[in-house]
Amino acid sequence: MSKYLTILPFLFLGWMSSSGSPSIPVLIVDGQNNHDWQSTTDSLHATLKATNRFSVDVETAPQTQSIKGIRGPKADAPEYLKNSYQDFRSAQKTADEKNKLANDAAWKNWNPFKGGHQTVVLNY
Repeated sequence: MSKYLTILPFLFLGWMSSSGSPSIPVLIVDGQNNHDWQSTTDSLHATLKATNRFSVDVETAPQTQSIKGIRGPKADAPEYLKNSYQDFRSAQKTADEKNKLANDAAWKNWNPFKGGHQTVVLNY
């Protein structure tokens, strides 16, 4: 019995790949996070396309422009460090205000769900 249960998934996969059914539209949404999403998306795309069962589209989220913050100096830090930190925070605030308009416009115009895909993969 277990022999048949082991073979059954392979028979099903073989039947799925040989059937002449239309490809399944898949959308991969990527573009943010603290991992190598570019490589992961490429791998997902290649794997899905290799099966000849999926038509794959990729939508990349707009990239947010900002200056990454730094931690402020400790209370007993030298005065020149505190002044440098305040200068940085001022420059960061000015840059963020300029970038906010561009970021808002990019996000407003981005609509990844316009293609009628049956499956959505979030690599976000």
